[in-house]
Amino acid sequence: MNIKERKCGQAVREHSLFVIYFVSLVWLLLSCIYYAASARESLSFTQPLIVYGGALAVAYLAATFLFRSVDHRSYSYVFPQDRVRVLLVGLFILFVAVVVIHLTTLGHLPAWLAYKSNDSYEIARIRQEGYYRLAIWQRYASDYAIKGIGPILLVLAARVRSRFFYPALAVGLFYTTSLFVKANSVYLLLPLVFYFALSKRFIAATAIAFMMTLSVSLNWATSSPELRDDFKQVAPGEQVVPSLREEIAGPKWEIKQAEAPTSGIPGWSLLMSFRERLVIVPAQVTAQWYFQYEDASEREEGCGYRVLAKLLGCEYVHMPTKLYGIYHAELVQQRGLTGSLNTGSYMHDFGNFGYVGVIFGAVVFGILFTVVRFVCRSDSAFLALNLMPVLSLPEMPLSTVLNSGGWLLIIGVCVFLRYGGLRQEIPRQGVEAKA
Repeated sequence: MNIKERKCGQAVREHSLFVIYFVSLVWLLLSCIYYAASARESLSFTQPLIVYGGALAVAYLAATFLFRSVDHRSYSYVFPQDRVRVLLVGLFILFVAVVVIHLTTLGHLPAWLAYKSNDSYEIARIRQEGYYRLAIWQRYASDYAIKGIGPILLVLAARVRSRFFYPALAVGLFYTTSLFVKANSVYLLLPLVFYFALSKRFIAATAIAFMMTLSVSLNWATSSPELRDDFKQVAPGEQVVPSLREEIAGPKWEIKQAEAPTSGIPGWSLLMSFRERLVIVPAQVTAQWYFQYEDASEREEGCGYRVLAKLLGCEYVHMPTKLYGIYHAELVQQRGLTGSLNTGSYMHDFGNFGYVGVIFGAVVFGILFTVVRFVCRSDSAFLALNLMPVLSLPEMPLSTVLNSGGWLLIIGVCVFLRYGGLRQEIPRQGVEAKA
């Protein structure tokens, strides 16, 4: 491989996180288009997403150009392997401690209780109690363990081929499957799949991907009694998506059912559940936010940000919870369930300040991705660890991803490993060529 090809490959890797994020926004846009066609709804709710995507691309290109001088460094840092192993010991002990404290506090395995129930609402209550019964610090500890400590532990252990890898993997799979929260297995294992793929260890990547898929499928089946018998019976196929106009106007959540094709294919309902979660739900939530805050008089005007609300002297409004209460009033009032309609920061910005907020948020994200690019460079482990936080951004606000999403911890560890080691000079290309 010549120098030109090497530089091109390095550039692709350095910008890969932004590309992945931008592709996820395109996926969300396509999902919105599909949803609008299925629900016979107007495409007006895609406008904030389109404005945000365009402004983000311009902001990232501008930030990359302005900070291009940071690329030219004559030195790098090498973190001693023995210190990495010490770090792994601490992470493993902390990870196991969180798991033990969580499950002993509950006194049971939520997945086992849910498996014995055939009531969907009871199963939802069991899943929520598996998290909300904990003290606040325990909830944060659980979030950090699954989304920050666990992925860091697994990726670094795989990188140095540590003996802690397999015990950590076993504990992580047991923990995420016990809680039967579908996304948890993805948060924990997808960075590891990505790392193995970038390192060209494709057999290992395939094996971990299989484990992740199996865990997610088990969690999905545990959450839905209907899916447990899906491999033994014919399941309904395509469903009609509800129209947002009708949901907002009506006092109840009514889903119109249409003549649906059936299929005898084993796992058909599971496939339809993946479609629902990956395509319909994100688009539907985007539409719900847009229609709620389409009228400027309904916007929160800064009170939807915790810090800004204190500065403005207004009561903080947790917008995802507010919208959940609006669209799922029956579940809240009659079933006692709690929840939130989470979406990306750009919709939070729209819900507070309209399109001005959307554009400002795009500038912030453009700068953020430029900083993360310089932290990760083309390092496979760092890129892999930042993957899930980036993929979470279209459906979660930045503050949540940084905090309970574990991204701030991941960035901190990446900075520590990259710049906390021994400094060494980078040989110039001419000297390297002669050598």
